[in-house]
Amino acid sequence: KEGVLFRKLKQNHFLELCASSEIKKFKDQEIVFSQDEEGHSFFVIVDGFAEIIIDKEKYAIYEKGNFFGELAITTTNPRRRATVRAKGSLCLLEIKKEDYKKFNLPLIKDDYYKLESFFSDTINPSLLAILAFGTLEHWTKDETVIKHGSLEKDMYVLLSGEVKILDKKNKELANLS
Repeated sequence: KEGVLFRKLKQNHFLELCASSEIKKFKDQEIVFSQDEEGHSFFVIVDGFAEIIIDKEKYAIYEKGNFFGELAITTTNPRRRATVRAKGSLCLLEIKKEDYKKFNLPLIKDDYYKLESFFSDTINPSLLAILAFGTLEHWTKDETVIKHGSLEKDMYVLLSGEVKILDKKNKELANLS
């Protein structure tokens, strides 16, 4: 039950979700789904590696704990944005759209595809693929993003503005812009 997807799900709901989901196994190079297919479920990697291919280009490799296919069931566009292929033996948990809604899993935005053309020449495609699972956040001036000592595991990418990095005594260590 690690990761952002199940973080707020109660233990009994998590177990119920797992019980209503299906384990799928794929051999090396086997296709999980193809780009532009209509999707009715998404997948969480239980074991192994999955290769993400967009427009016939390898974009990223996902590992245990990563998930994919969620955009087809959480946005108004049910089409798969990528082809996913097993890289070695792959074991997945398939979660149906109905269960995603029933357990009120987090909203995932499709902002990645709006960002792709703007950043594709300057940002590594793997990083861009990772952004697909995040959300765009906005903070106001002097608002704290992460408190010192926090065990925050999220990654932040500064797209615009300015961020001050402060030590425990609020002394400025760095200024990112």
